[in-house]
Amino acid sequence: MNNRLQQWAFPFFIAAYLLLAATSLHDYICLFSAQALLGITAFILSLRSQPVKKTRSVFAIITLAIAALSICLPVKTAIYACIVMAAFFAIESFRGRISALSLLALALTSPIFDYAVNIFSFPIRLWLTGVAGKLLALTGAHVVVEGNVISYNGTDFSVDPACMGLHMLVISLLATVLLMALFTKKQKRQLSCTYLLMLLVIVTLLNIIGNLFRILSLVFFSLLPGSPMHDLMGLACWTGYVLVPACCLSNWLVKHKGTVLLPANEPESISEVPQSASGTTAHDVAGALIHVAEPEAARRCSKQAFPGASKTSFKKLIWQNAALMAIVTLVVITCTSRSGEALARTPLAAREGFNIKQLPGAVTQLQNKEVLIYLKAITGFYASEHHPMICWKGSGYEFRKVKTYNAPHHQVYTAQLERKDEKLYTAWWYTNGSQSTISQWQWRWDLVRGSSNYVLVNITANSEAALQKYLDFSL
Repeated sequence: MNNRLQQWAFPFFIAAYLLLAATSLHDYICLFSAQALLGITAFILSLRSQPVKKTRSVFAIITLAIAALSICLPVKTAIYACIVMAAFFAIESFRGRISALSLLALALTSPIFDYAVNIFSFPIRLWLTGVAGKLLALTGAHVVVEGNVISYNGTDFSVDPACMGLHMLVISLLATVLLMALFTKKQKRQLSCTYLLMLLVIVTLLNIIGNLFRILSLVFFSLLPGSPMHDLMGLACWTGYVLVPACCLSNWLVKHKGTVLLPANEPESISEVPQSASGTTAHDVAGALIHVAEPEAARRCSKQAFPGASKTSFKKLIWQNAALMAIVTLVVITCTSRSGEALARTPLAAREGFNIKQLPGAVTQLQNKEVLIYLKAITGFYASEHHPMICWKGSGYEFRKVKTYNAPHHQVYTAQLERKDEKLYTAWWYTNGSQSTISQWQWRWDLVRGSSNYVLVNITANSEAALQKYLDFSL
């Protein structure tokens, strides 16, 4: 009985966490997206089957901390982080060390990271558009820059996240982690966290530079969206300015700055996890993921003895992991049930001439003959709000000429919404009644400091003149 317990403990806990993820995160992460597939591949390749003397408690502590935070922040990201950290604790309990690369791979795979890049990189896109316009003007061509649109000799080019550019930042970082895992495995060396962080910063800068050259190339050669050359040029710029330099730099850093790894069949010291005497078949199944990443090393590890280990220490690991799994299950149940609770409605006095309707998700809709206004309550500094660039795109609209605009009392973002022959004009900003801003950092920091809750104001009209009339809208 004890032998069977030892053989199947690891696969049981991993299967349980996979089941929890499948039932609670099916609408949070798409397993068949390029981002998820690349992240999972990088994670598997970064695993090493190297036993250790004592299981670190760091992942258990992080899991408990996230579980405590989830009481105040009942979001899907908390579920994702809880499951990942608890699974890491199980891997370190029964198989071996989790590397920084493994942590990075699953962190970058999280949809919250992709969301943050798309939203927080918006000012960078506007800046890149301006820089590209100034450089193109040096050619003597007639260049006009308006928001995220460059007009080059009468042809408009839009810089948006849907195009291959800053949108590729997450893919670029995941590709770098994948390259690091391959070079680490090949050269038996690993980088310190300092060098790894430095490499990711450099890749981020390369991605910005590559995107600038991509914009210049597409505009200069008039390669419009939808044409094969438009996509090929974007891919060529990403390969030449990001992927190739990242590959060369990763290889050089691992070779010259990496520290030598211990052989995978040589533990850092004696493992607490006992080895069963009944062969290796079930044990091999337990380490299936690590077998994929490093099959020969995993085979040697599964066959080695673990002297000095006791049944008591193994049972202790079982109980620790079981308790942690129970806590994670409670977090999943709590966050899932609370996600359906009604959020606080935006306090709003009656408005003459407006039809007011309360929509799901704490959204208030005001409409008259001229404009459509959405007031979207923000639950906290951690929230991923109903951003217009996501919501309107979900309705089939494309954003054009996105720019900042100085209204009489505050700044706003304005844009044109286009869908087939339909054109609308929209604006948005954040306000808590006393302060207004367009900065994601500003309203989040205000909420951290105890400010009253912010609301996202999104106003849309059929004409630019009608939109201008309502840019001083207040709660």
